[in-house]
Amino acid sequence: MEQQFLFAPSFPTWFILVFGVFTLIIALFSYLWVKRKLPLEWKLGLLSLRLLAIVLLLLPLMRPAIETKEKFVEKAQLLFLLDQSESMSFHDELDGKSRAETVNHLFTQNQNLLQILEKQYHVKKYDIRNQLQQNQEGFVLRPDGFSSPLTKSLKVLFSESSRKRSQGLIFISDGQDTQMEDLASVSPLFLAKKVPIYGIGVGEPQLSTGLIDVGALEMKAPLTTFQENTFVVESTFQFLACRNESITLEFLVDDQLVEKITYRPTIYSEQKILKFLHTLPKKGLYKLTLRAIPLKSELSLTNNTLETFIEILEGEIKVLYLEGQPRSEFKFLSRAFEQAREIQMKSVLLMKASETITSENGKEVPQSIEDWMKYDVIILGDIPKNRFSLTQLENLKKSIEEGGRGFLMIGGFQNYGSGGYANSPIADVLPVIISEKEEQFFGFFKPTLTTEGQEHFVLRLDSETSTSATLWKNLPDLDGYTKVSGVKTTAIMLLKAQEDPLLVYYPYGYGKGRSMAFLADTTWRWSLSPKETALSFKKFWRQMLLWLARRDDFNQDKVWIQLDERRFPQLQKIPILVMAEKTSGATSQGTAKLSIRAPSGKVELFTSDLNAKGFSFPYQPLESGIYELSAEVKDQERQIGKSETKIVVFRPNHEIEHPQADFASLKQLSRESGGRFYSIQQLPALLEELKTKPSAILIEKVILRDIWDNWICFLLVLLLLTAEWTLRKWKNLA
Repeated sequence: MEQQFLFAPSFPTWFILVFGVFTLIIALFSYLWVKRKLPLEWKLGLLSLRLLAIVLLLLPLMRPAIETKEKFVEKAQLLFLLDQSESMSFHDELDGKSRAETVNHLFTQNQNLLQILEKQYHVKKYDIRNQLQQNQEGFVLRPDGFSSPLTKSLKVLFSESSRKRSQGLIFISDGQDTQMEDLASVSPLFLAKKVPIYGIGVGEPQLSTGLIDVGALEMKAPLTTFQENTFVVESTFQFLACRNESITLEFLVDDQLVEKITYRPTIYSEQKILKFLHTLPKKGLYKLTLRAIPLKSELSLTNNTLETFIEILEGEIKVLYLEGQPRSEFKFLSRAFEQAREIQMKSVLLMKASETITSENGKEVPQSIEDWMKYDVIILGDIPKNRFSLTQLENLKKSIEEGGRGFLMIGGFQNYGSGGYANSPIADVLPVIISEKEEQFFGFFKPTLTTEGQEHFVLRLDSETSTSATLWKNLPDLDGYTKVSGVKTTAIMLLKAQEDPLLVYYPYGYGKGRSMAFLADTTWRWSLSPKETALSFKKFWRQMLLWLARRDDFNQDKVWIQLDERRFPQLQKIPILVMAEKTSGATSQGTAKLSIRAPSGKVELFTSDLNAKGFSFPYQPLESGIYELSAEVKDQERQIGKSETKIVVFRPNHEIEHPQADFASLKQLSRESGGRFYSIQQLPALLEELKTKPSAILIEKVILRDIWDNWICFLLVLLLLTAEWTLRKWKNLA
């Protein structure tokens, strides 16, 4: 260790000397000009105090310091960067080994040499596993990353390790950057710091004829469907170098084999869309799986299987609505149930008034009992009896009476008695008495709830009776209705117009079925009103159809988890919406809690308040696998309901898109950084070469310690100036 005293002035030395002399002269004359006589020793003493203070103040300008030089030996860095992406698991090395197996075999064989290098150098190991990571496992490849951002990782590594001298960077990879960046673009950074990159190429730059792969690329299935409905599962498979190979593809439901097919590709690289049809009889959540049975020497096995979930809902209500006039009620009622979850309405407009509907010219209208039985509810609008054959109407009656179907006739000018139904099988089905001499009431009126109607399921617009009655009073008036001859003795009137019946039903059903008569046809006016009454329009009709189909229990408070799909890539944000609906309509307030269980078992809890779309929960899955979602919604501490579902989070297959190695990029990167490219078999030779290179460097460290920058100097200046001022004060010179 060497030490020396030196000055490191802040300004030129001549300037500091001139400034110091000028200051000293002023201090000298300040005492020579003193008029009061003082002994010479006093003048010299005071002058000395001031001069010492000035010297101490000038000292920082000269910056006196002690320089210490220390010399020591430091190990050079040796960096290892290991590509841990999924492409390193491809089997295209010698003897059918995977790229990772070949590298690990060489690491094991050269374990002693690696240990020598770890003693000789300061070895630092990094992994590329979707991003740059510190290596925690040593010299071993466990390829499980779904992407390999090589260029980006090299840039991050440079910023982390460029402060210390490095002997070089050993980069073991296949050279494929899934982000399609220019790998050689980072070469100038390492070249400037004299850090050569030794690229170690693994894999085959060209796919060999013996290397094959079957990949399931995409899977499409409905999010929900109804029990007994046939749904389609569609998948796109990619066959690489599988020409004339017999490939077995399987479709499973809840891990049980449902269908198996064999396919033989006819060209070297082929994509095939396959469809599987299936029906499930019970409601619930089912896992759907499509998989290809692995072939020998297949490139990758991680892309052979796709999974998703489908929710089977309780059987949907199928409604047939036959209308003979293009009136507003038909338009608004059809539109209201276009996207309903549990009601499928088929609306048919029959305009040819002079023709009888037969199987030949009326294909949309059922003929036999079996045809009518395909629907749960049949609605007849403003359409006369003569549009149907007698057989059709008799079969319709039997489907209600014996088949348990629901029936509704709504008001019009050409139905009920004026439409000729008084002497038809439908007259028995209707709960009102009709005749051919019926009249129409023209004018606005407000429907009135009867005592029975106030409590009936169909007319409850809110769970609270008083609120429901208020909603009915606030509904806009209707315009006109059909006047019938009376109500049958076994029927009950639920709504009335003035004193005339408006909505009538059989309380104990008609045979095995249910029947209603609604004598108005202008409820569409409600949907044009404010939001609250528009909701009442849909609720009124929905509850009527549910009752006719014997699905009263559908009308409960509901909570469901709404998703755009059920398969999501890992790390992608998922927009999860929790929706809630009370018997009185969509909820307007409340709090939702969402629980998400990851494949590892980790549970995360989230809370959300209601917004314009529902209860929103943006979520980013960090793992791949099956996630379990559970939601609960409360409204003013009262639970509205719960819902559960599952989703699949999959690892993106970026690696399989470009399976061949890219040695050209690795070679350019190595050459332009001052290093060399080696094949994986040449790795031991590189390690031997690094062992013979000097691994240590003599470092001279210079430490400069300022003398003036301390509290002692400041205290001395303060004491000197204080002493001078005190003496001057004493001698009355201040």
